[in-house]
Amino acid sequence: MTFADTRYNRQELMPQVGATGQRRLTCGSAVAIGAGGVKSSLLYYLVATGLGHLRIIDFDRVELSNLNRQILFGTADVGRNKAEAARARLKALNDEVIIEAVDDRVEATNIKALCNGFDVVIEGGGSLDGRLLVNDHCLRTWQPMVHASAQYAYGYV
Repeated sequence: MTFADTRYNRQELMPQVGATGQRRLTCGSAVAIGAGGVKSSLLYYLVATGLGHLRIIDFDRVELSNLNRQILFGTADVGRNKAEAARARLKALNDEVIIEAVDDRVEATNIKALCNGFDVVIEGGGSLDGRLLVNDHCLRTWQPMVHASAQYAYGYV
């Protein structure tokens, strides 16, 4: 099987992905709660691989101290909402992906509206209460959840 020199041809050549896997990825969707820390790198690679639809939910603002470890942000982003700044950077990387930015905090009153309808929920908030809220929602809705976070020099998925 020969693949044209396209954006995703290297993935299509991989036996673990192939053309079928790439089509599934392109039709797939994820909602990410948080765009900092480990999520910054994770979101970058999800969009690079051609995920079909990504919603980024983050109420936080980019700080100067984020720039040495959160690759989605640059100096000009300091003070901007992380979801909006991430969306702009990711659209520049791959404009084929539908990317939504939501400047909000995930709470019991809005989690259903923010997370339902996506293939996977990427939880990366900074609190145990938030993680448990997302976990409970995912258990009720049968949505797969991935937890991604970092502490000091360690990343966790």
